[in-house]
Amino acid sequence: GLYHVIISNTNGSLVSTDAVLSVTFTIFFETFESYSNSTFNGNWQVIGSVPSMALSTNRNFTSGGTNSGYITNASTVMKHTLNGIQGHVRLTFWLYDSGDASATVYASLVPQSGNTVSIGKFPLTLTKYQYGINLLPGNLTAETNRSIGTWHKFSIEVSSDGTAPKFGVDSGTPQAESTGAKGLAWSYIKLSSLTSSHTPQAWFDDISLEIMDTPTIITPPVSKFVKAWDNVTFTSSGSGGNVHYQWRKNGIPLPGATAATLSLSSVQPADAGTYTAVVNNEVGPTLSSAATLSILVSPINQTSNYGTTVTLASSVFGAPPSKWVWRTNGVLINNSSGTNHHITGATNNALVVHNLTISDDATYSVVVTETGVGTLTSSGAILLASNIVIIAQPPDRSVIASNSVSFSVAAVSSNLPLVYHWRTNGVNITDGSNITGSSTSALTIAQAHTSDIASYSVVISNTLGNVTSRKAMLAVGGLQLGRKN
Repeated sequence: GLYHVIISNTNGSLVSTDAVLSVTFTIFFETFESYSNSTFNGNWQVIGSVPSMALSTNRNFTSGGTNSGYITNASTVMKHTLNGIQGHVRLTFWLYDSGDASATVYASLVPQSGNTVSIGKFPLTLTKYQYGINLLPGNLTAETNRSIGTWHKFSIEVSSDGTAPKFGVDSGTPQAESTGAKGLAWSYIKLSSLTSSHTPQAWFDDISLEIMDTPTIITPPVSKFVKAWDNVTFTSSGSGGNVHYQWRKNGIPLPGATAATLSLSSVQPADAGTYTAVVNNEVGPTLSSAATLSILVSPINQTSNYGTTVTLASSVFGAPPSKWVWRTNGVLINNSSGTNHHITGATNNALVVHNLTISDDATYSVVVTETGVGTLTSSGAILLASNIVIIAQPPDRSVIASNSVSFSVAAVSSNLPLVYHWRTNGVNITDGSNITGSSTSALTIAQAHTSDIASYSVVISNTLGNVTSRKAMLAVGGLQLGRKN
């Protein structure tokens, strides 16, 4: 497993790097002791229609055991299925031969694709190593003068990338090496004798296949740079034994994240961080390289009054970005000249628009670069120069009774049509025989009377909102009344 230590004091704590504890694991071990006949309970199957290996009690290598697998036919081929086991493996078996010195008996690791790797008693010698399909080509130097009539230990060790198998006889660790073989995923163990005029008499015992290393990371996770609310997938894969996975975020295991693929839906800033996959097999764990998830938060829509200063801000959670470039309606902003001279921060995370006007109405976005990961464009933010701005308020009026009087207002909006509703003392008024323009920018009273003395204001609206003018006072016949609220 992975082990670390947390060191803390009153000022805080630190976490050490992970240390790996692993052990060699035997995934298959055959002693032939559990069988009562030569059917071998499905562990071994005959390849083709050749005679089967027999269960024998005449020879035994296992301490305290009685049985072994016996081959007396010159064409026996038996297999034990491995289902594509990968990684650094070692096949070990014991062989006792008392037959014809020219007979061939051997064991092989057979890959799903690539070259079969074999070792055993080959013609004229006890221990010539060979590799390749059907034992051709590539004979290695034979170990000669080994005695017949005693048990010998044979082993094949193949690295995690399937190359350069090592072969050993009667030694603790395989030594002799062949550089030509190649096999990544092992299909089965094969026990064979070779058809010839020579009849073998050989016994196999204590056949084992060991996983020697923790998994090899084949596909490490890749860093991602996405916008908030996007979906994210990290993928990692490993080989070597029966692998399984545990994903981590910032070194902490994620509950339930035990597949080769980690999926995150509608990510938020809290999801930003460093992700790793711990790939385990029977021997121990291997930690993948780290992948960073960086999340871009886009600027938001804003509406502000004419002449004000507006800040459009974007942010990145995770790895810090290396570059920001702001655009307006998709065009690069040059904040030093032309129509954009009142804009600053076009290469920062915050764009500042000074002295806002209708000409600034646009969609603003920012292109952000993460070194080594990629470039991402934010969602667009709409900036409107105020909803409605009154540029000329209605003035107070004084009129002689029975004369005409008008109130007017001037307003601008962000290219949206305006709707007017005039009020007297805060109550909506409508056109009539004496009043016109109650829904326009100019209200007219054809003949003013003392009953018309009041405060007059107008509510101006569009689809984005509304604004109310000041209250303008009307005095009739020279009499000025105080404002009514």
